[in-house]
Amino acid sequence: MGSLRLAALGTTGALCATALCTGAAPADLESAPAQVRAQHTIVVGAPSTVAPHAASTTNVACQGGQVPSGGGVRTTSNGMFLTATWPSGISWVGDVYNETDTPQTFTPVAICTPSITRSGPAPL
Repeated sequence: MGSLRLAALGTTGALCATALCTGAAPADLESAPAQVRAQHTIVVGAPSTVAPHAASTTNVACQGGQVPSGGGVRTTSNGMFLTATWPSGISWVGDVYNETDTPQTFTPVAICTPSITRSGPAPL
């Protein structure tokens, strides 16, 4: 049963890498340039310092009617770990943990896209 499940996942992954998930035929994938599906802005927040063996949270806000559609955190050390990241209103938030013996810095990064306003009835 386990090998059948792995085979099914492998097949799904292969199909998803071709026409099913991209809308392109396999031959088109090699020659097609990458396309951005939505206008976006990458916003880099101010660096924050986190004490040794401590956790910290910071955020970066999107501007001008944009909302976060993704993001993350840049760290300065191999001993810094991202523990959580999520959107909150117009900001992208990141939590880190510093397991080193020295203060480290981290910087939140948001991928901001235009806010979509719906008109008409709400979807079911």
